[in-house]
Amino acid sequence: MPNRISAFASHAKRHPAAAAASTLCLAVAALCLLYLFGNTPPWKLDRLWQRHADLKPGKIDDYIAFGLWTGAAAATFLTTVLALTTRLWARPRTGDTVELGVADGFPARRFWIAVAAIATAAGLLRAPRLAQPLWGDEAWAYSDLVGGKYAQHDDGSLDFRRHPWKVTCFKDKGGNNQYLFTIAARWCNDIWQNATGAPPHAFSEAALRAPPFLAGLLSIAAAALLLRRLGYSEAGLALAALLAVHPWHVRYSTEARGYTMLILCILVALYFLTCALATDRRRWWFGFALAEFAGLYTWKAAIHPFAAINLVAIGILCVRLRRRATVPVCRCFAANAAALAAFIVLFAPALPQLELLFKRSTSFEGAMDMRWAKNVVSQLLGAMDWANSDTATPFDDLTRLAKRAPALVWGFVLVVVPAAAGLGLVRISRRRPGAALLLLAPALGSLFAFAHFGLKGIALHKWYLFYALPVLFALVALGITNFVPKGRRWLRPLPAAIFAVFYLSVFGHQLRTLLSTPIHDTRGADALARDDPQDRLDLGPSELVTLGLYRRVTAYDPRIVQYYGEKRKPMRSAALLEAALRDADAAGRPVRLSIANLDFARLSHPDFFAVVDDPRHFRKLARFPAIEPYIVIEVYEYLSGSITAADGQTGELPDTSPAPGLR
Repeated sequence: MPNRISAFASHAKRHPAAAAASTLCLAVAALCLLYLFGNTPPWKLDRLWQRHADLKPGKIDDYIAFGLWTGAAAATFLTTVLALTTRLWARPRTGDTVELGVADGFPARRFWIAVAAIATAAGLLRAPRLAQPLWGDEAWAYSDLVGGKYAQHDDGSLDFRRHPWKVTCFKDKGGNNQYLFTIAARWCNDIWQNATGAPPHAFSEAALRAPPFLAGLLSIAAAALLLRRLGYSEAGLALAALLAVHPWHVRYSTEARGYTMLILCILVALYFLTCALATDRRRWWFGFALAEFAGLYTWKAAIHPFAAINLVAIGILCVRLRRRATVPVCRCFAANAAALAAFIVLFAPALPQLELLFKRSTSFEGAMDMRWAKNVVSQLLGAMDWANSDTATPFDDLTRLAKRAPALVWGFVLVVVPAAAGLGLVRISRRRPGAALLLLAPALGSLFAFAHFGLKGIALHKWYLFYALPVLFALVALGITNFVPKGRRWLRPLPAAIFAVFYLSVFGHQLRTLLSTPIHDTRGADALARDDPQDRLDLGPSELVTLGLYRRVTAYDPRIVQYYGEKRKPMRSAALLEAALRDADAAGRPVRLSIANLDFARLSHPDFFAVVDDPRHFRKLARFPAIEPYIVIEVYEYLSGSITAADGQTGELPDTSPAPGLR
C-alpha cells in the first residue's frame, strides 16, 4: 500500500494536470454516491409506477426523484471510469495531431468586418418577425413550460399561477422540451416583465424569441469561422451570406424553439474539434465537450449528428495516426463521457415521461416516403413544401412556384444547386478529404436519425433535419467560390453575388412572405374570437363564451372551451355543441367559435359542421391562412338564441342543466 501511495504521488508530481483531473472526477463521483445513498431509488417510487400502470402521468417531483437518482448513478460510473483512465486522456501533449485545414492568407480584419456586416444585415432582416404571433409549437412551449396555468371562475374571470422552475427544467410529457432554450426563454421573458412592469401572465414574443435570434446570428458567424478554419475564408463568407437570406434559417432564428441554438452548438463543436485534432490541447477538447453538452441539452435528438461527428473524428484519427491514435482517441472518448455525464443527470427525469408518452399516443406515427423526402429537399432549399394542399395560403410551395417560372425554378433546383454542391464536394475532397468528412458528419447524422426513427416507427418531422442546412450550403459556397479569379481581388465576390441574386429570384417571395405574414396568426384569431380589438388579455369577468375545436393553442385566450359536460368530453359532435349553445342562451352569454385543423375536422365530424355551416346559427367572421393546412383557423359568431328558437319550432325541450363546460 505505501508503494502504491508513493507511486501515485510520484505520478502526480510528474503529471499535475492528470492528477488534478483524476481528483476532480473522483470528487464528482463521491458527491454522486452521497446523493445515491441519501435519496429514494427509482424502484421504491410506488406512486409513480402505479400511475404509469394506469397510463396516467406522474407527479413532477417523482420524475425528478427518478431522474436525479438515475442520472447520479450514471454519472458515478462515467466519472469513475474517467478518473481511472486519466493516464490515457489527461497526459501532456503528445504531438500526435491531425491538421484538417491550412490558413489561406485571407486578412483576418477584412474577414471579421465582412462577417459583422453580414450578421448585422441578417439581424435587421429578421427583426420584423420577432413580434409576430406565436404559432403552435411556440405557444405550446410557452403555455406548458414557461408561462403558467389559468383557473376560470363562473363569471369568466381568470386566476393565473406561474409554473415553478422545476416544470420549466424537467417537465417533458410531450417529449418536446428543448431544455436549454426553455430556460433561456423564461429568463428573457422575466427580464422583459421586470423592465416593463408587465403582469405575471403577460409575455413578449420578442423576448421569448431572443435566444434563437441571437443563436441564429452567432451561427452565421460560426459557419463562416468553421470554413475559415478549414482554409476556405471566401467560401465561409459566401456561406454566411447564404444563411443570412435563407428563408428556413430566417424562420427558425425567429421562432421560439431551439433549432438555431442546436445549429450553433454543432458548428462550434466542429470548430473546437478541428482545433483539438490540430493542436492536441486539452482546452479545445474541453470546449468540444461543452458544445456537445449544450447541443444535447438543447434538443435530445442531437444525439444523431453528434454521434456521426464523433465516429468521423475517431475514423480520421485512426486512419491518419494509426498506432499513435491512442491518446487523441481517448481524449475524444473522455470529452464525450464528460458531456454525457452532465447531460444524463438533467435529462433522466424525462425518461419515464417519454416511455409513458409512447405508450399512450399514436400521433408520432408517420410515413417517411417519397412525399416526405421531397418535402425535406424543398425545405432545405427554400423553407417550403414540395406541394401544399392549401391553395389559399400566401406561402409558396415548390410545385406552385414552378408553375410561375418553370425554367428558372427547375433549372435552379435540379441543375444549379446540385452542380454547385457537387463541385464544392469535389473541391474539398481532393484537397482536404478529412475536412470533407468532418463537414459532412451532420448530414450523416440525419441518415442516423432517419434509420432510428424509421425502426421505431416514429415520424421524423422535416424540421428535425434543420441541422443539415449549413452542410448543404457549405458545399454550395465551396462550389461557387471555386470560380474566384486568383489575380483579381475585385472579382472575388462576383460568383457568390450572382448565385445570391439567382437564389433570391427563386425564393425571394417566400422570404418576403415569412417576414410580413404570420405563419399561424393565433393572436389575431383569438383577438377576434374574444371580441378584443386591443388584443389585451384581461383576467377580469367576461360574458363572452369562446368555443374551440382542435384549438391546441390557448396562449392568447385561455378561456377557449374545448371540453364540455360533467365528463369533460371533447366538444366534437353536434349534440355537445348544441348543448353548449343552449347553456349560453340560457345564461344570456354571446358565443364565438374558433376552429383549426379544418380539413380533418370536416371529414371527421360532419354533424358538427352541419350546425356550424347553417346560416341560421353561425356567421363566419374570418379565415386566418397559415403555412400548413392543418393550422388554418376560422372564426364564427353564433347568432344568439337561434338554437333555442329552433328547439321551440321543432318541439324539442332544451337542456336546462348547469353548464360546467362553459367555465
